[in-house]
Amino acid sequence: RHAKVEFTKDWAKDASRRDLTINAIYMDISQNIFDPFDGVKDLKNGVIKFIGDSEIRIKEDYLRILRYLRFYTLYSKNEHSSELVEIIKRNLNGLNIISNERILLEIKKILFLDKVEDLFSNDISCSILLTVFPQFKYYDRIKKIKNKIQNISLELSFEFMLSLLLIDATDSCEFFLYKYKLSNKQKNTILFLLKNYRLKDKTNIFGEKNLNKLIYYNEKKIVNYLLLLISEDDKFDNNSFKHLFDKINNFEKPKFPITGNYLKTNFNFKEGKELGEVLENIENYWILNGFKINDREIKDITSKWFTKYILHF
Repeated sequence: RHAKVEFTKDWAKDASRRDLTINAIYMDISQNIFDPFDGVKDLKNGVIKFIGDSEIRIKEDYLRILRYLRFYTLYSKNEHSSELVEIIKRNLNGLNIISNERILLEIKKILFLDKVEDLFSNDISCSILLTVFPQFKYYDRIKKIKNKIQNISLELSFEFMLSLLLIDATDSCEFFLYKYKLSNKQKNTILFLLKNYRLKDKTNIFGEKNLNKLIYYNEKKIVNYLLLLISEDDKFDNNSFKHLFDKINNFEKPKFPITGNYLKTNFNFKEGKELGEVLENIENYWILNGFKINDREIKDITSKWFTKYILHF
């Protein structure tokens, strides 16, 4: 928002500008508490409320709707105030004028709450959030994944958490990526997961050959991909995932032993597109064959390629 910054030495005046009572608690250098809106009392009682007129506070910065959900999930011990819920619903459209960058930053803070699943299990909190982000349909995946990795030291990224919420067979994920501008790295990770998710029924994902290929080409992304699939598979327990996780973590990427010079020297290839295509075919065979290949197998692959190339030509 384009806020006009005004500095003051008046703590009460500063506090009156803040959003929630629990966010207007001060301590000086001598550790004296200054608490003009009884924020400490509200914090102890789990009461999450705006300072003064809730509607005025929200209209000052509509992002406060999402901030309220975050602090409510963190600290509340009570039901939502029905009056406040009505005010929030009346002002949800105000989030349309908030920059995508600020919204994404707040969503990131929400998704990294220790118990973000509590937000989705609260009917009112969930309803508000889904009104703003109707693409977040698969929030149940988050709870399932947290249960499956609780004994594993694994940090989930923001883009992966978004992937859990978004990815399906529709265009919801693409729409979200179009509307909210993530970094290229984050976007590419989500698109990788989306592309492979849509291919999941066409391959034996957890077969050793396919796993070797996925790990070899996508060491950093493959854990997220497997987690995404496992989030929909109730048969996959903690031990099953830990076995896969250990396999990926202990994987030492072998060096592909065949080079372009080898093919040029032994099979009369010339530099160019054809050489690259044959190398790719040989590498795929090598991976699927458990990272093993011999001269006879290389000769078979090159012979098939020559036959295919000549007939096509």
